[in-house]
Amino acid sequence: MARKYPKLKFIVVSPGNTKGTQAPDSLPPPMRFMLKYVMMPIIFPLMGEMVHELEVGAKRFVAGISDERYRSGVFYASKEGKLSGDMVDQSTFFTDLKNTSFQDNANEAIHRFINVDYSPARPASQSPRS
Repeated sequence: MARKYPKLKFIVVSPGNTKGTQAPDSLPPPMRFMLKYVMMPIIFPLMGEMVHELEVGAKRFVAGISDERYRSGVFYASKEGKLSGDMVDQSTFFTDLKNTSFQDNANEAIHRFINVDYSPARPASQSPRS
């Protein structure tokens, strides 16, 4: 999209590993317990740059929109091997993100999917009138 509409800013920003959301609530009970009461409050902080507060995750989105250093057409998230901390261009270590052929194929696949009419077929007698 960024190549197709160069005057618009298209970026993808990961909020990072943000505690204080309801994301773990849909996990099975043992996993939910481990994530909410062991990993997020105890283990991840000890590991460094692995978790942050909800406000930090929200600020990442705001920065992506308003900060000029974040360029259109780029996916920003935490550094490789981290779930929190500074945001970096993910294509610096996941080079497939730079592949314009992959991008074009993904765009075509998405548009093939969203352009399918999933509405139930109507008999001619029930067609909308013009």
